Amino acid sequence: MEQLDTDGIIVNKQFEGFGEPNSKCIVTPASYNGYAWECYVCRREFNTPGALSQHVNSPVHAQKAYHCPNRALCTKQFATLASLFNHLESETCNYMRFEEVQEVRQRVKDAIFNNKPITMC
Repeated sequence: MEQLDTDGIIVNKQFEGFGEPNSKCIVTPASYNGYAWECYVCRREFNTPGALSQHVNSPVHAQKAYHCPNRALCTKQFATLASLFNHLESETCNYMRFEEVQEVRQRVKDAIFNNKPITMC
């Protein structure tokens, strides 16, 4: 995605090799603290190794790959493209109206599927 957004309109510059899209975290017995399965990042506890696995493989601790395009007034960052668009659709930072968000969503989708640069207009 970074190669499609060379101007950094919505994509943060990433460290190469960090958070590979197909990588998975594996829960080992070392995650068990004696009474619960514990996330080594946030220390949240889970009743089963499956619940911990679902947590650590979710976007909750992912590197924030995207940022609000309203960088002058909004510093929010997001782990998923869906979260970014939810933010824009909510109009909380007043960057664009809901209808405009739908147009931008389509331009981003077209850029991804056609391997073209992302533009805001």
